[in-house]
Amino acid sequence: MVNMYQFPQLIQQEIAIIEQLNRVVAEQSKKLKPGRLIARKRKRGFVYYERDGDAGALDGERVLEIKKYQYFKQLASRLAHDRILLEQMLKKYKPYDPLTINANLPGAYRLTEEDYAQAIAGKRQDRLLKATDDKNFIWVKKPYPKNRYPLPQYPCVANDETPVRSLGEVIIYNLLKQYGIPFRYDCEIELIDEHGNTVHRHPDFIISLADGSLLYWEHVGMIGNEEYGNAFIQKLALYNRNGIVLGDNLIVTANGPNGAINVPAIERLIVNRIVPYIRKVK
Repeated sequence: MVNMYQFPQLIQQEIAIIEQLNRVVAEQSKKLKPGRLIARKRKRGFVYYERDGDAGALDGERVLEIKKYQYFKQLASRLAHDRILLEQMLKKYKPYDPLTINANLPGAYRLTEEDYAQAIAGKRQDRLLKATDDKNFIWVKKPYPKNRYPLPQYPCVANDETPVRSLGEVIIYNLLKQYGIPFRYDCEIELIDEHGNTVHRHPDFIISLADGSLLYWEHVGMIGNEEYGNAFIQKLALYNRNGIVLGDNLIVTANGPNGAINVPAIERLIVNRIVPYIRKVK
């Protein structure tokens, strides 16, 4: 399920990932001596020489160093190209969420704050899903393995008195409950890493859709923290390797500067991009 309302955020996140990779590339490149290779085929493989050099055949360590240097050079070039492309896309993108559309209408057609509040209240009432015995809610009621990592000493507490790990998560938790969305919180899942080993991760929320598929939701609370950000990038790569793909069946939201959280934006995301996939709304 593509969540195009989040397109600008997705692009900004991708740019942030590129910036992080650029820092890694620059750091690694400093450790390598530049060079270019010439390869001569022999019966037992290749013999390598350094282009513009007269030192004779190179040893394996120097060959590997030059190959790494050229790899990082190519990576840096592609990252620079992609960043320019993403920034151009971001400038040209025209949001189509209700608030932006309304703000660009001529004054005579523009909804007032009172009109908009009534519209949202109507959606909330019309689309509120009641817990039933259908397969989605049976799935929710079944026991499931949860994250065994200890909660903070003073956790946030949801409306139903469930302790959760962060302010962003408690907001999402309460809204999902409010709209009757069938979900599991902090559920443990098994994934396969790049070495073929089984590893365990804990998406913040897993939502069961009407067609039987699952939607995963991660809320990033400290994206500005370098260690946290690096770990999250690795988590995204692991998810992608296991078919949990950002913009398809994975939603990522994040705190803004200084931990700011836009609650109405999260509610609109749920109303427009999740509720219709839970049950058809008349």
